[in-house]
Amino acid sequence: MAQDHDVIIRTAGPDEAEMIASITRIAFEQFTHRVYPPFRAHSQTPSHVRYEIEVQRFVYGVAVVGGRPAGHVRYRLRPGYMHVSRLAVLPGFRGYGVGRKLMAWVEREAHRLHARILRGEVRTVLRDVLQY
Repeated sequence: MAQDHDVIIRTAGPDEAEMIASITRIAFEQFTHRVYPPFRAHSQTPSHVRYEIEVQRFVYGVAVVGGRPAGHVRYRLRPGYMHVSRLAVLPGFRGYGVGRKLMAWVEREAHRLHARILRGEVRTVLRDVLQY
């Protein structure tokens, strides 16, 4: 479906909160009743995304493939590091390098912003993500 060169990453604005919340819920749906405590992503709302962008200073990078949103990742600068979280790729776009492109985008952002340390958390039950 998506070739590596077909994936475009761009920064999302608060007006795209509905799309971001939808991607989050769909991408994390596979973990419903499998991960405890449940991901907060399951209850992501557009108003929460807008709050994250406008007040909490999260930055969302959105992956677009063929003009269609395929996934996202978010980061926030913290004292001494960049915190990376909520990498989400829609099921139909998995296995085509979308997640890898999102992480490469975050790394470029860290370099651009002079953040030398990136931090994030992964639930231990997600062995494939931990291995990555």
